[in-house]
Amino acid sequence: MNIEEYAKKHKHYLKDQMPEEVDRLFRDNSFSRFIDIGCGGGLILYSIYIRGYDKKLKEIWGVDLSSERLKGIKDISEEIKTVQDDAQTLINIPDNYFDIVVSTQVIEHVPDDAAMLNSLCRITAEKGIIYIDTVFKKKWAWYFYKNQSGKYSLDPTHVREYMNDSELLSKININNMEVLLSKKKIIFFPVVNFVVRRLKIKNTTILENPIIRLFSLIKVPVPGYYIWKIILQKK
Repeated sequence: MNIEEYAKKHKHYLKDQMPEEVDRLFRDNSFSRFIDIGCGGGLILYSIYIRGYDKKLKEIWGVDLSSERLKGIKDISEEIKTVQDDAQTLINIPDNYFDIVVSTQVIEHVPDDAAMLNSLCRITAEKGIIYIDTVFKKKWAWYFYKNQSGKYSLDPTHVREYMNDSELLSKININNMEVLLSKKKIIFFPVVNFVVRRLKIKNTTILENPIIRLFSLIKVPVPGYYIWKIILQKK
C-alpha cells in the first residue's frame, strides 16, 4: 500500500492533541515561525488554533509526504502554508528559518533517521527549538501488528522502534544541537480502537458516535511501549 492509499484508508479526525511539552514551550516562549514536519491531517496545527497560539505566530507551516493528507489542512486555516516534502531531506524548506520545529511520531517511519535529524537542524534558526516524539519499547514489548520486517510493532508502517537511547541520541550532532529534554511516558491505548481494529471494521466513522466516544475514554497501557519525548536546541 503506497502512502496516498494509506492516507485515504487511515484518516485523521481533528481533535486537540498537542503534547504537553509543546504546550509548555508555547506558554514559556515567544515564537515567530512554526513548522510541523509530518503534519498528517493536521492534529498539531489544529491544536495551535484551538489554543489560540496562532495569534502569537507570524508564520505557520505544515509539511507532509502525502498530498492526500495535506488537502484537509486548509480546512483548519487558509493561513497555513502547506508543503509536500520528505522529512529526510526537506529540500523545499528554507534554511535557518524556524524558531520552533515540531515532528510527532514521524522519525520511526523514515528509512534514514540521521538524515532527518540533520534536516530538522538545518531549517531551525539559531537558538531555535526542535521537539520530536517517537516510539520506544522494552525488549519484552508486544503488540498485535507486524511491520515489513516481520517484527511485532505498534504500527505496521514503522521502520524501527527504538529500544535504546543511543540508537537515536548518538545520531544527534552535538556540535549543532543540545539535548534539553529526553523522557518517556507509557502509552495508553483506547480499548474501543483495539476492538475496531481487531474486528476489521472499515467504517471508522463509528468512532465519532457519542456513545463510542464515551467508551473511548477507557484506556489500557500497551505492554512495554512508551512515547519518547525529546527537546533539542540549535546552538
